[in-house]
Amino acid sequence: MELHIIIIAVCFQLTQGYAVRAKTQVNLPSNPAGYGALDNSARFITEGRHIKVVQTDTVTLPCRVANIGKLVRAWKKGIAILTAGDIKVSPDDRLSLVNGYDLEIRSVRSEDEGDYVCQIASLQPQEITHTLEVLVPPKILEVSGGGIVEAKKGTPVTLECRAKGNPQPFYQWIKKAKLHSWTSHSSITNNTYNPSLRPTNGSTILLGEVNRHQAGVYRCLASNGVGKVAARELTLRVLYAPEVTADEAWVHSGIGNQAVLSCTVYAEPEAEVRWYRSSLKLDVTDDHVTETSSNRHRLIIRQVQLQDLDNYTCEAQNNFGKAKQYIVLSGKPQVAVFRSNPASRWRDSYNISWTVFSYTPLEEHKLFFRRKQFTGQIPNSLKSEVWGGNLTFWYLREWTDVTLPSTPGNDITQQMSYLIRGLEPEMLYEAKVQARNTFGWNQMSDVFTFHTANKDSYSWEPSQDIFHSPETEIRDLGVTALGEAHLDYEPSLLLLVILMFHFSL
Repeated sequence: MELHIIIIAVCFQLTQGYAVRAKTQVNLPSNPAGYGALDNSARFITEGRHIKVVQTDTVTLPCRVANIGKLVRAWKKGIAILTAGDIKVSPDDRLSLVNGYDLEIRSVRSEDEGDYVCQIASLQPQEITHTLEVLVPPKILEVSGGGIVEAKKGTPVTLECRAKGNPQPFYQWIKKAKLHSWTSHSSITNNTYNPSLRPTNGSTILLGEVNRHQAGVYRCLASNGVGKVAARELTLRVLYAPEVTADEAWVHSGIGNQAVLSCTVYAEPEAEVRWYRSSLKLDVTDDHVTETSSNRHRLIIRQVQLQDLDNYTCEAQNNFGKAKQYIVLSGKPQVAVFRSNPASRWRDSYNISWTVFSYTPLEEHKLFFRRKQFTGQIPNSLKSEVWGGNLTFWYLREWTDVTLPSTPGNDITQQMSYLIRGLEPEMLYEAKVQARNTFGWNQMSDVFTFHTANKDSYSWEPSQDIFHSPETEIRDLGVTALGEAHLDYEPSLLLLVILMFHFSL
């Protein structure tokens, strides 16, 4: 009975404290058993603090009083009385008094956040206030589209990620399998891969005029320094018509050999790929097989026949459109590749060599060469008062061509060499070559540039017997750069003709 009287008295005294501050008169009963007697010497030795605690941890709020005497202390949160004297009024099992009159809260929750008041129950209440802040790890609540976003090619897209936590989470966006990442606190100044990407307030990113390069998996990361980083993935599907590229637009093969034609197809949704020879759709047979690996599609012809040497089409189609690429399967030789060193060892000769790949035996080669074309001002040594020093001239040079029979052999890669004689010292020349087999001449090679030396590396004149191919000795047909009929006007000869014409007038 006495305990109940004490609690009632304390509650009245606490109520009186609030009433006094509100300037409201409250009539209290006489003080039972001396509780709440005024003692001006009682004082707090604890100051109110702002206390931070991580969610689920334990926190202790101190309340130390000097000269407490018989005065009663109480803990309150808002209007709720948690303890009165040594009695715990709150039914919450997580609360308890420790170390005298400190309030301990175990397994802290977000709702525990707020102001906690420790008060001395007297006619003039004294109190301190602790503000409890609960730190909450980040948690992602939602992402755009529930994790899957679809957009047509060329349309702008916004990806959004919303998270909660205390403090407010910091966002970071990462595109999976790419080296580029974007955060809410960074600016993009050198984004060559996706210049249309711009960060906004951190929780969203804007993608302008999306294409297949922006499609993929994006990851939203939310962190605030409390607990683990929260992550959620979002897949962006960009819908577009097929994009087709041929790995090789021209493919070489031969009768009885295998040929592989391949094209790369990008499409969303996935496209249906068909192969055509001329305008005839090809069906899968023992001789014509199709394979697919990721975005690459291959047509394999196991044993090429004469009718297989034709024009082919790789065609892809989905709901958004159709695209195609053309591939030529040819029996003609591949383009020749020059192998010789561009620098000659002699002042007036050059041994030029090249290789040609052909499943069908080669029949002949045709080599073209000439002195490199020149356009510019006439040299100082040839200037005169007649020309005024401003005449621009051109060397007019035609190609010298040499036809060479192929060397016998069964190698599908044939190497050829030829010794070009009668060249000028320290001059630039250019050459190109073609080869022919049963199916015709191949495409002309790229132009190859070489130059002669200012003096011979050897004291003797080079002869044809030191140049040879792997199959046979090179045959010098006796055709030299200056031995063929072509237009070759030397500056000195041109000067002589002009002077003779001038003096004859």
